Amino acid sequence: MLVIKVQGLPQVPEDQLRGLYLQIVISLLYVRELNLKDGREVTCLFPANMMFCGLGEEIIVEVILCEKLKCPEGVCQKLASTIGRVVRAEFPQMFVRCLVHPVNPKQGFWSSHPG
Repeated sequence: MLVIKVQGLPQVPEDQLRGLYLQIVISLLYVRELNLKDGREVTCLFPANMMFCGLGEEIIVEVILCEKLKCPEGVCQKLASTIGRVVRAEFPQMFVRCLVHPVNPKQGFWSSHPG
């Protein structure tokens, strides 16, 4: 399971967000070490920005990675640069940072979905 939060985006039409979502999912399928078969294991969130000051200057992408997907150091770096480059390609005028947070479900995790 991957949860991706893209924060700090300028206001854009929903179809542009859908396109960005698809580009992110497609790029993740090429990170073979994750063994993703499709986008069902990926949740992409684009939270609304409550403050307009500085909006559109910097984008922060956070990737929350369930330990089940195994992300050794090199793979985490590959994941960060892969997603970061996709977002940067869509918004080339902005500064983009991508952070990967591996999460151990034993440290606290709950899901209503079986599995």
